[in-house]
Amino acid sequence: MALEQGWKSELRSAEVLRELTLSFLPIDPFEIARRKDILYQENGSLGGGISGCAMKVGDSFGILYSSRFASEGFQRFTVGHELGHYFMDGHVSHLFAKEQTFHQSLSGFISKDPYESEADAFAASLLMPKELFMGALEKAGEGLNAIKRMVALCRTSLTATAIRVAKLTTERLAVVCTTGQTVNFAIMSDAMRSYRDLTWPRRGAGIPATSNTAVFNSDQANVLLGRRDLTPANWTM
Repeated sequence: MALEQGWKSELRSAEVLRELTLSFLPIDPFEIARRKDILYQENGSLGGGISGCAMKVGDSFGILYSSRFASEGFQRFTVGHELGHYFMDGHVSHLFAKEQTFHQSLSGFISKDPYESEADAFAASLLMPKELFMGALEKAGEGLNAIKRMVALCRTSLTATAIRVAKLTTERLAVVCTTGQTVNFAIMSDAMRSYRDLTWPRRGAGIPATSNTAVFNSDQANVLLGRRDLTPANWTM
């Protein structure tokens, strides 16, 4: 299912970019919304972990994105995610069935819902189109510094950019996202997956208590202040 979602999202996002003749980085999701007459607005009252929502009244489509997330990259990704619900086949009829007018989204690769996962894949391929992205990545250098340069170029979040690199690169790369002492998801490049007997953290698994990640996450200030620990990983499962 994940492979099919990615393939469909790549094709549809490429169609949208061709239709709107957008061929340079960064891709602006707000411009796409404007050109499709989709209303959008920042909102500070979306609760919980909700990052955005889509609304449909008659033939009019609108997007709210949460102001609780300060990251410009995450806000742009959220708008791209809601655009995914607008552009991807079957989303509007499913999400707004039975006269439903409001749909809340949990973007950022953490939802298990196939429609949300497909909208995430659409947002990633829309904001970081494969050919443009890989062409720029070849000139960006190596390692985390290369990913940070792509963040600046695409105006995307560090997490979304790292995941995009992992899905497209021929190098060995793994991206593990955690909250507190729990794994949200782990994504590996094909080259990393090719190792025999390789195991990786599963969604919902606990973080090894002695790992750098567990120690780092135990201090909430590290996360709130955006601190980093570049010590070589000692994570073993």
